[in-house]
Amino acid sequence: MKDIKFQEQVKTDISLDVQNIASEVSTPNGQWVSMEEFRRAVAVMVTEKGPATAPGEVTLQLRQAKDEDGDGAKNLGDEVSVTLATDEAGLLVAEAMADELDHANDFKYIGVQANAAEDTDAGVVIHRYMGRYKDGDYDEASKVDLS
Repeated sequence: MKDIKFQEQVKTDISLDVQNIASEVSTPNGQWVSMEEFRRAVAVMVTEKGPATAPGEVTLQLRQAKDEDGDGAKNLGDEVSVTLATDEAGLLVAEAMADELDHANDFKYIGVQANAAEDTDAGVVIHRYMGRYKDGDYDEASKVDLS
């Protein structure tokens, strides 16, 4: 098997730009990305509590939708969470397989919902991988927009 680079097998999207995810500010939903050409996805969130905030829980929830606008959005899998101390950084990871989407009702897109009780900054990337290619057909997935 020839050497295949990570960027040739994984499509990485910024799902949620770094922003304040405090619930009193908003409950941000990130960009919706298609799973039609991929078998698996993992959302990775990097987060940090502000210096003036109390310790608290930060959550990450994968969501599924019918289109890139988030129509019919609903949860996909279980929410993941971490409790952070003041000025502490955290990492949350949520995974899903394309087979877990509600295909019977035409759900093909995934996104994220991030939340925290108090002033907390976070950003999320989604890595889609295990492309639905024929054997040997690994045409730099990160450079080709398959959505």
